[in-house]
Amino acid sequence: MNKSLHLFLLLALTSSLGLAQKTVLIEKFTNAYCGQCPNASIIIDNLMEQYPNTIRVNHHKPVTWIDNPLTNAESIALWDDLGVNGVPQAMVDRAPINGRLYTTVSNLEQGVADRVGEESIVSLDIEQLAYDGAERMLSFSLSSVFQSQPPVADYRLTVMIVEDYVRGVEQHSYYNDQAGHPLEGLGDIIWNYTHRDVVRKIMDGHWGTEDSFAENIVIGETYSNPYTYQIPSDQNPDHLRVVALVSPYVEGNFLARQILNAREFRLNEYGLRTSVDNVKLDLGFIKSMAPNPADDVVHIEFSEIPESIMILSAEGKVVQEWEPASRQTDLDTSPFANGHYNLIAQYGDKTYGQSFIVKH
Repeated sequence: MNKSLHLFLLLALTSSLGLAQKTVLIEKFTNAYCGQCPNASIIIDNLMEQYPNTIRVNHHKPVTWIDNPLTNAESIALWDDLGVNGVPQAMVDRAPINGRLYTTVSNLEQGVADRVGEESIVSLDIEQLAYDGAERMLSFSLSSVFQSQPPVADYRLTVMIVEDYVRGVEQHSYYNDQAGHPLEGLGDIIWNYTHRDVVRKIMDGHWGTEDSFAENIVIGETYSNPYTYQIPSDQNPDHLRVVALVSPYVEGNFLARQILNAREFRLNEYGLRTSVDNVKLDLGFIKSMAPNPADDVVHIEFSEIPESIMILSAEGKVVQEWEPASRQTDLDTSPFANGHYNLIAQYGDKTYGQSFIVKH
């Protein structure tokens, strides 16, 4: 591929008018020094498996006597506005649960069950997605279409930049000695913990973009809001996604800001590859990968346990992604169509790749 295409990849994505499927947003308040928080993540994992049409983001709070690099100014402002008084706590669609806007993780299922399965009056899509590798500049536009007339209010679009697979920040845990627990034996401090769903930035402030929509919303009209985000050097562009939501903004009344709809856009699923030039082909990290061509299974061995593995089709679409638990792993290729694929493994600050063929 031409290097200039690596440097600046532009995709034009279209939005379509139709009945919007409601997606429920879970916002967890957490920090790396909360011993209960990794178990709360497991509880939310199980809840999201039960209710698939859900999204999760994590708002980190700084600890005054210890630096926490997972925080951002907008999430801190959200904490402060809402007066969140402990961790872990969470919100569901910013709708009250038992009269409160945020609650303990054990009470989340009630809020999710109340909201999931609903239809929404507004749809969301992403357009004009582009990445300038030289400047590490991500640009895109969020489009919103209302299918029916909403109640009169000041509606805002809130756009979050979220990073997955963040390593290098330890996580405290109270479950090291709890027999049978998934966190058993990982330590009271888990030094190699993988932080997921980390909110890195909320564009235009913690309550969203002012004047996102016309004062009198027109049914069927597309409202577009452009954004640019210069990705800091400590964030991995390939692990970023955009989470967008539409909600009313009512001054002084947090309980009246319930989310109408939310969507997440995983950038690599839209063909946006941002670090192709940095992929190192094998270089001994992938010790073996056989058979190649493969029929049903590819046996892979690494010199170290990768932080994440991604399988890309020849067109650059992500067909599978996971975090391996050991240096050896088996990839089930039986569902794959015949053709060329690329394995991308992330380890530390390096990315390794190896191509393979599926032939049934």
